[in-house]
Amino acid sequence: MSILRGARKVVIQDAQFNAYDNRVTNASQPVANFGTITPESVLHILQSHSAIAGLLNASEQFDVPKCDPETRASVIETITNWVQAGTSSSSSSMLWLHGPAGVGKSAVAQAVALLLEQEEDLAASFFFSRTAPGRNNGNMLIVTLAYQIAMNFPATRTYIAKKYQAQSGHLYPIQSSSNPKTYR
Repeated sequence: MSILRGARKVVIQDAQFNAYDNRVTNASQPVANFGTITPESVLHILQSHSAIAGLLNASEQFDVPKCDPETRASVIETITNWVQAGTSSSSSSMLWLHGPAGVGKSAVAQAVALLLEQEEDLAASFFFSRTAPGRNNGNMLIVTLAYQIAMNFPATRTYIAKKYQAQSGHLYPIQSSSNPKTYR
């Protein structure tokens, strides 16, 4: 694989290049057969099938969108308050940040995630990218979020391991005729 195919007059100094290939092949088959899955081994399984480049502050991300200081403050505060006030009895468990391309949705999401991380309230995050392998694959979202939740809340590892075992090792969505987006 050549990342500089056809490039001319290139100068690179003090660089590190990492190539990642997160293609999912034969996703309807179990990822692995490890016998009994333990809370400790589930971390390794999840990590090896996660799009780590999609995490907040991932080293693979560059030129991360940022809000200019003191901009979007009310939106960031509203979203942060919504996250921190959330309970099992909350009226909504999902917030959809939407708008046309280029209005700053990714910058707002990044700012909120960084703020929640500073306040130790960030459970998990995932930042998509159209051009980054793994980060452009929606199949990687749930596994990557599960990995972060297992890392941040060790008590969940037992439940995740049991669910993984019960699903015969399926981590990715598989197509079924009744529900084309069934996650296992």
